Amino acid sequence: MLTATWPPFPDPLLIFSAGTLTKNEMTAVGLHASGGAVFRVTGSGYNPDGDIKLGEDPLPAAARAALRQLLLPAVLCNDATLMPLVSAHAQNMLTTQAVTLPSSQLGLLPGQVPAALTEEGRAADLAAASAATVSAREPEGSLLAAHGAPAEEAAGALPPLAPDDPAAHLPKHLRAESQQVGVAITRAITVASRVVTWGVTGDPTEAALIALAMKSGLNLRTLNLLSQSAPRLATLPFSSENKFMATVHDLVHPETGALRRILLVKGAPDVLLPRCSTQAVGCNPWRSEPIEPARWTAANAALSCEGLRVLALCWKELPLPPASAAAAAAAAAGSNVSPTATDVSATVESGASATPAAAPGDVVLHSGSVLGGVPSLQLNCLVAIVDPPRDEAIKAVHSCHEAGITVKMITGDHADTARTIGGWIGIESAEVLTGPQLERMDEAQLLERVEGCNIYARASPEHKLRIVKALQRHGHVVAMTGDGVNDAPALRQANVGVAMGITGTEVAKEASRMLLLDDNFATIERAVLQGRRTYDNLRKLLAFLLPTSVAQGVSIAVAVFLGVPPPLNPVQILYVNMVTAATLGLVLAAEEPEPDAMQRPPRVQSKPLVGKLITWRSLFVGAEMIAAMLIQQQWTRNNGGSERAGTTIAMNTLVISQCLYCLACRSMKKHSFRLSAILGNPWLSSMILLNAALQCLITYAPGVQEVWGTEALGGLEWLRILMFAFIIFGVVELEKALGPRFVRPVVMPCIRGLNAAMGCNRRRGPMPYRMRQTEMREVARSDVARAALERLPAPGAAGAGAGGAAEAVAVGIPPVPVVLSTAASAPASAGGASAAVGGAPVHVSDVQVEGTVTSV
Repeated sequence: MLTATWPPFPDPLLIFSAGTLTKNEMTAVGLHASGGAVFRVTGSGYNPDGDIKLGEDPLPAAARAALRQLLLPAVLCNDATLMPLVSAHAQNMLTTQAVTLPSSQLGLLPGQVPAALTEEGRAADLAAASAATVSAREPEGSLLAAHGAPAEEAAGALPPLAPDDPAAHLPKHLRAESQQVGVAITRAITVASRVVTWGVTGDPTEAALIALAMKSGLNLRTLNLLSQSAPRLATLPFSSENKFMATVHDLVHPETGALRRILLVKGAPDVLLPRCSTQAVGCNPWRSEPIEPARWTAANAALSCEGLRVLALCWKELPLPPASAAAAAAAAAGSNVSPTATDVSATVESGASATPAAAPGDVVLHSGSVLGGVPSLQLNCLVAIVDPPRDEAIKAVHSCHEAGITVKMITGDHADTARTIGGWIGIESAEVLTGPQLERMDEAQLLERVEGCNIYARASPEHKLRIVKALQRHGHVVAMTGDGVNDAPALRQANVGVAMGITGTEVAKEASRMLLLDDNFATIERAVLQGRRTYDNLRKLLAFLLPTSVAQGVSIAVAVFLGVPPPLNPVQILYVNMVTAATLGLVLAAEEPEPDAMQRPPRVQSKPLVGKLITWRSLFVGAEMIAAMLIQQQWTRNNGGSERAGTTIAMNTLVISQCLYCLACRSMKKHSFRLSAILGNPWLSSMILLNAALQCLITYAPGVQEVWGTEALGGLEWLRILMFAFIIFGVVELEKALGPRFVRPVVMPCIRGLNAAMGCNRRRGPMPYRMRQTEMREVARSDVARAALERLPAPGAAGAGAGGAAEAVAVGIPPVPVVLSTAASAPASAGGASAAVGGAPVHVSDVQVEGTVTSV
């Protein structure tokens, strides 16, 4: 639920990532290579049933083989997996076809042993992997050709295994299972590849790169063979600060067969282009030439202006360790010595070192390996990826604008891409601020420009925190979405932190106050609508219950003051409260949202729930009901009726008046003289008929009459009951129409004074949030809090004052403003983190936190 305000009070704001607005179904649609070659990629989604074309012409075999080499950074520098949603056995067979499936299904000749079954060592595996990427067998863009399974075999007419078939050496039960699964794979994948659903594990952008590589001719077996034959020797994971990912592999040169150590990098072009000194010659990444920065920059800008996300694929050849070089030479000469990754000792540029005798994955790269020193990367190509916006997100943004909610977008994409996507979904911004621009701004400059900018590009989690703080200093109520670990401080700082339920980390979910289960921005818009509906229905319920409660209670006091019998007996009062008010009130609380719920300005956040209008309705409607009950009672008694007849007609007058007044409460401002107001809520109509039937039962059933103290009424009495009920209903509707102009300007000042006397209009501040010591210790153990404390100066160092402590607390999860307090006698713990607040030492182990929690 979003809490919002309206001028002259602060405006509500929604800050979200671009992932909530798009379908998160990345598709590579273009590829720019050196020499001006622009490749078009067909197909959509993650289904690899597509092709890569140069213009409208399919690629020849040699060009396609070179393109697969060009895309090696997209395949190996990748943490995602793409797999058809078939059985686990089938997935295993797909990734290890050369081991388990019959050769007739693999397109192998009898006697041809796949490389995965040989034991020639790592060098042979690398050679097999390289051969797989430059295979002369040309796929036609579909999985049928990629897997090499004839159509008659796909139909199930599998020939018997040859004696020299690799699958023939498997146990009989496993071979039978392999054949069975092989047939299922062939049918499901090669024949019906266009209807098979492909599942993604990992980042959607990386999954799109896997699908692109498969469209170039690779299949699941060759992808698996590549990952096994060329394991990672070092990895630098992607981060929002670096905006790239890097890995180190040993690859075999496809022409010379020599082993090469390659640093593969993929990431944002505006980060990697300045670090490139060369470019691939055509589609051959093993040959380089001086880079043309102007052409690549123009291509990146042109693709970004079309709303495409652009990735740069780069690599860099590193010196091979002496032991690995000797092993590679021996393997090439026919020796049994195979190069391994345990002899890693090469030094990567600018401080990134590889440890001698390190196993694959033990070497750690640093960002200086790519960003430091002299530019030395080679740019292979640019990949353009499209992520279309959700249709419902466009409508949701428009609805938020009509509801008075300002929508701001923060994304890690290029500024031109962000501007284009913002235009697609209806977010207009006078300027687009990027992360580097935000870093150059001080707090005063950011405060001056933060309200006018609705799109932020290349922003990091630290920038999100600064943006949220700046908007809150302007008095805005801020809701922000986030998914990463580093988003936790900004999520906790925002008035309403919203974590992604699908892609969000556990840290982000713990720091947020809402969880978006489907990662869809339209769900936030529906949550705002639901919040307004709940608030409106709560006010309607109070406007209905308070007058009837006033009528029941005050009528007894008035009767005592006038010296007449009370209009209701205790059983009747209990019945009205327990049955009539409960049934009508519960149905009224479940009203659908009003048609203009998202077209009106947000409510004032500090406005009391029982405002002047509800107080006024409680007084004048309650007075009407009191007068009707007393008049009906005295009228009956003056005409010779008994006391029981007087209470009976008074109770029926109250209940029927409640039923009609409940119809009037369906809208606080619109009149109820319309068919939709009467029949729009069938449950409410049913409850009114039920209460009318119960009143007849109470009035006429002999056994029930004794319990309720009632007696039968005649037709004239029922006409009087209906007359008074419709008078009350008509007066309420008349006040709706004429009250805002003629009545309320006169009575509202008096109602305001009455509310002030009763304390109803007291605008209470936010309730303090108190964190227990155990909770604070848990926070101190978290990665986010630990990172914040590490940035603090050491105890006794310059700057270890109130500012550092406030920063640690702000980043370490409690909302700000925060007040830290501890016992004056608390000793300084040598092992605990400490800071100074107001001159007193504060220790994390003894701290008590009070922060601001905004009601939602």
